[in-house]
Amino acid sequence: MLENNLNTDDIAAIELQVSPGGYNTITHVHYPSSEGKDVLALVAVYGGIGFKEAHNEKYYMSPAARSIKERISILPKEEWVGRDRFQSILTIGTVGGRQFKRESVCRSLTADDLDAMFSDLVGMRAGDAEPR
Repeated sequence: MLENNLNTDDIAAIELQVSPGGYNTITHVHYPSSEGKDVLALVAVYGGIGFKEAHNEKYYMSPAARSIKERISILPKEEWVGRDRFQSILTIGTVGGRQFKRESVCRSLTADDLDAMFSDLVGMRAGDAEPR
């Protein structure tokens, strides 16, 4: 979104293709930090997803997040059966007809990633003003 100077009003559709195993994971866990459409909507609206966006109804139930969620589709890529379940192809189509496509394989979290996530969550529960 940032790289291509897009905002949610620019987006006509978002399509995510994933392996069948990944599809089952992100379409059957109905919690904003894991459910694929919620994650993509939060990233599109807020420029990323952290604990505050995924765990605070103010963010994941906002009119902006709910609106973009209706324009998101997630499809299993059947020829990827048996491949890394974290492989994906993301395509964003704009209202003006442009299309952006990126294929990626998500990396595993590092110890620093886990420490930052833990600190953010504890900070939210303990009352810190702003998560990292």
